[in-house]
Amino acid sequence: VEPVRTVSASRAKILKTVEGGDADGQYVTTGCLLKLMDICACLAAENHCCCSCVTISLDDLSVENEVPIGSLLEIVGQVNNAFNTSMEIGVVVHMESLTTGHRAVICNAFFVFVALDDAGKKKRVPPVLPETVEERHTFRLAEERRAVRLKKRALLQSLTKPSGTATLTRRPSLLAAALSAAEIPADELELTQ
Repeated sequence: VEPVRTVSASRAKILKTVEGGDADGQYVTTGCLLKLMDICACLAAENHCCCSCVTISLDDLSVENEVPIGSLLEIVGQVNNAFNTSMEIGVVVHMESLTTGHRAVICNAFFVFVALDDAGKKKRVPPVLPETVEERHTFRLAEERRAVRLKKRALLQSLTKPSGTATLTRRPSLLAAALSAAEIPADELELTQ
């Protein structure tokens, strides 16, 4: 039986001052933010599993504010929930002005990682134990997001099967709706052979 690990034990934090090389003009680039977020998420996943981990997906990225050069970035990641071989890592980025002390949320996202064994194959991840009310809430939401991801993946696989199998015949906007909502009642799908 694998040991249960707490959410707080997985937590990782990166502090970085935004420099000219991180920016396109006077603000940090989204690419720089994504790189730092992915690194932080990986650190949290590896803290949880005590082995190498790799990014499988990223979703729900929301960028809310621009970050000027000279600001301090604080990137925090933690394991929200662990499943069989995958885990969801929540990452939030805060910005602090070093001149005014103003602090704001810049962006957040959810990453999915898998743990790898020494041969580079997926391996089982330890269960996670949420300890606080907020962690338990985030834990349950991660389960719901996982269910949506799995439904979305199944729907996309059914829509992209090779010729001669099920294809979409009506409602061409269905794929766009599936990508944005990821939850479509079965009676909305009209598939033919």
